[in-house]
Amino acid sequence: MTPLELETIRTEARTALGDIRPASDFGITDNDIPVNTSHTSAGRDLPPYYIVYFLMIGLLKFHDSGRWEKVAWSIPIIFDNELFLIEYRKFGLGLFAMKSGTSEENAIKIVSRIRTAAKRASKYFDWLASNGSTGSNITVVNKASDLYGRYQFHLSAYKSMLDTSNAIKDTSYLTAEHKGINLDAHVTRVNALLRSRTESRWCSLSAIDCFFSWTEHIFIHIAILKGTVTTGVQVAELAEADWNVKFKTAIDLSNMTTKRMFDELVHIRRQIRNYNAHGAFGKDGSTFLFHTNTGAVPVSLKVESNHYGFMFGVENEIPETKAIETIEKFVEYLETIEPTAMRYIQNSRLPTTLSYALDGTYLNAMSSIDKMNTLIERLSYEHDRAANMDW
Repeated sequence: MTPLELETIRTEARTALGDIRPASDFGITDNDIPVNTSHTSAGRDLPPYYIVYFLMIGLLKFHDSGRWEKVAWSIPIIFDNELFLIEYRKFGLGLFAMKSGTSEENAIKIVSRIRTAAKRASKYFDWLASNGSTGSNITVVNKASDLYGRYQFHLSAYKSMLDTSNAIKDTSYLTAEHKGINLDAHVTRVNALLRSRTESRWCSLSAIDCFFSWTEHIFIHIAILKGTVTTGVQVAELAEADWNVKFKTAIDLSNMTTKRMFDELVHIRRQIRNYNAHGAFGKDGSTFLFHTNTGAVPVSLKVESNHYGFMFGVENEIPETKAIETIEKFVEYLETIEPTAMRYIQNSRLPTTLSYALDGTYLNAMSSIDKMNTLIERLSYEHDRAANMDW
């Protein structure tokens, strides 16, 4: 963004604020700010705290009174001869004022003008986001625990459905040899068996999809912890990459066991996960039937060098039960080959910060569980203090 473009945006935003002015323009200092201000109802409709901060302080250069107990920043303003405070406190952003007959009415006007100014400054925010996200001054949110919980939920449902299916199958009512069979009871149980098998398959497919979602997420965090990824640009590129690229970036494939598991998971992903994610075309041949003199012959999709073709039958079809077994083995295996990384990602729920990847903080902690526990304890303390705004 050129200086001229920036100044044009600044002028448009300042015009949108109208006669909202910094309190310092009226000779009001930080020592003059009252401490007994109250929330205004209109303040709930302010834009997100970071938008207000970059608009008022970053772009328009309003005065920031600084941090104090449970307050990250405070912007004193004057509107219609009344003093207001825009503050980001422990419990969120708000617009605060001394109680008066006009404070709420004026607060509505202030919020409306700030929202308009924020819209006019949208290109400035985009420019800030683009510039700020390319380097290492970035923290990547850790959602591994939630994603893993979703995987476990569907895995548990699959196993429960499978147990139900097996219990129904084992009843004597389903054996043709049973004399005096009750036909109605038999039909009921057969239908129940078919339904439980179908539902267990649905749950297995959901568990498989959740597994790949979880691993796509944690592989990025593992790569950061190992120092393989150190900039926002690299994170963005890796996030857009295929699952196998994420795996190879995070996990060393030189070990034969790891390579074998990787190959099995790639096959599962292509044949089961991607098959269902992209409309259920191709995996079991049921979608395509080749018309011949001997009848309709099933054909399935075949991919070679990014070229799609067809083949008779099904190539190395993997039963969902086998896929689940392979996935569960890999989850256990991952804990053994990446114990320190999984301790940080899966147990601490802390985000990963690229500056720590760049300066070697993470790499040092990755050398032992004790060092990782020490880092987790320190970072957890710092995060708690920041969340509580205990400056």
